[in-house]
Amino acid sequence: MNFHLRLTINTSWVLFILKLLFFLTSQNNMKSIYLVSIIQDASLLTVNYFLFIYVLKRFKTLQSTGRVLFFVFYLIFGSLSFIYTFFLFDLLSFPVNIFGITMENISFFMEYFMSVKLLIAIVGGAVMLFWISYYIPDKVGWNKLPAVSAIIILLLFVPTVLRPAINPLVYSLQEQIILSFAARSFLNRLKSPTAAPDLKDNFRFLDKSSDTIPRIRSKYKQVIVLVMEGISHKDYHAESSADKNSFINRYRKNVVSYNNYHTLNLDSYTGLIAMLNSVFVPYQAYVDERKYRFVNERNNLVRIFNSNGFSTHFLTSYGEQQKRFVPDIEEWSETVYMHDIESNAEYACIKSSKIEYACEDLAVFDDLINILKNNPQPFVFQEMVYGHTSEWKEKTGIKIMDYYNQYFNKIVKTLKSNNLSENVLLVILSDHGPRDNAYTAKNYHIPLLVWANDLTGDVNNDFISHIDFKDVLLKIITGDDFIPKQYPIYTLGHSGEFIYGKITADDKYVFINNRMLNLESNMHEDMIKEFNHSFQDYLNYFESLKIMKNE
Repeated sequence: MNFHLRLTINTSWVLFILKLLFFLTSQNNMKSIYLVSIIQDASLLTVNYFLFIYVLKRFKTLQSTGRVLFFVFYLIFGSLSFIYTFFLFDLLSFPVNIFGITMENISFFMEYFMSVKLLIAIVGGAVMLFWISYYIPDKVGWNKLPAVSAIIILLLFVPTVLRPAINPLVYSLQEQIILSFAARSFLNRLKSPTAAPDLKDNFRFLDKSSDTIPRIRSKYKQVIVLVMEGISHKDYHAESSADKNSFINRYRKNVVSYNNYHTLNLDSYTGLIAMLNSVFVPYQAYVDERKYRFVNERNNLVRIFNSNGFSTHFLTSYGEQQKRFVPDIEEWSETVYMHDIESNAEYACIKSSKIEYACEDLAVFDDLINILKNNPQPFVFQEMVYGHTSEWKEKTGIKIMDYYNQYFNKIVKTLKSNNLSENVLLVILSDHGPRDNAYTAKNYHIPLLVWANDLTGDVNNDFISHIDFKDVLLKIITGDDFIPKQYPIYTLGHSGEFIYGKITADDKYVFINNRMLNLESNMHEDMIKEFNHSFQDYLNYFESLKIMKNE
């Protein structure tokens, strides 16, 4: 048996042992996909050997090239198979086409996901596999093993590739083939923007930031905004309505539910910017912040509260790495992070990667209550973490919606027991919906609930979004009516792929993949062409905002 075959077999066994370990220790009811994924991983490694070593050995002039290609693709397939195992369930809920990855994506991944321990494990494992494979296994009596093994693995592989595939490369190949057949020739790819300040009147529905700071007389002395992670309107109301102890069922008589509220971005950071700054950011959040960070310096909701006698508090149980993703960070009176995870043994905490470094939301519950007790007029904004990764449910065994409802119930109960509830307005919403599919309108439809002792339970069906959050909130705390115009909203998907879209009040939608030029829509072709052109115009207008700010 040659070295290349030994390396292929040994790597497949190591991956099998790793995935078996995850399978045995996972509490997730879908954990069997760990065992399915090893078939896809082993198939890639086997095909790599079969093509570049087994087949090309018959062509002497190509043998050297084949060996080089074998090692190149072995390192790609082996490293990828090892790394994605640690993020498997998150990849299922947030699938990424690796052919759409840019250097900016890679830079972000290396900074926030690749820990030193994981990098050492990958390098050390590769060195060990290479060393072992020089000696073990030494001999196999059956010289047809490679061909027979390839056939067996291929037969096992075929039923595992029903969409969505598990291995990121297999998924990406599937996605690439499907999207290439669905490309629309009448679409144009977006170009680098050129400033167009004269388009301001065209896009007032996407830029509702304040030119001046309004003076407000608030009915409420304390305002709390709780931002759930990745919850859709449908999921929140379906699961909460079925639970008699849910927040909305317990406090329905004092809750106003906004049933036609939307996010514009499927990334958290840009979603929060739209909410606090009333501007749609037409870029992916975790790519190049220089394209849009100037928005944080415009008039915003935090500045409005500061100017009207409130103290402002950004609260999260993430670690201090979250500073990069806090909108208007220079504006807050106080920012509170989870400084010392090690001392929070009573709470579930995650330390698997820099981006997820956090404790569950309950770990800062006392901080929230103390802010209310110690500040006469606080505006508290809590970015919640539970559910951002599948690890939370694994750690606690609590479903995401159950956790949130328990948290909300605990807040109201604590407010009442501390005689704090009379002057409090509690706002509950989500940053965005599920990120598994940027082509579906329901993932941009999110919950918005408002509770106060003096509110009468009601339902509001106005078509509104994060762009309107500032105006909706200010109208509630002043007691005025907010009557929105039924403008469409523009959307942008997650940082895995540039997918932009439009949703209208009459349930029309279009979502376009800028790289592959495919789309999902129930609009007429002429309307799609017009939107394709209009989004480019908005990019140009947005660029002019950046230039004006720099001047």
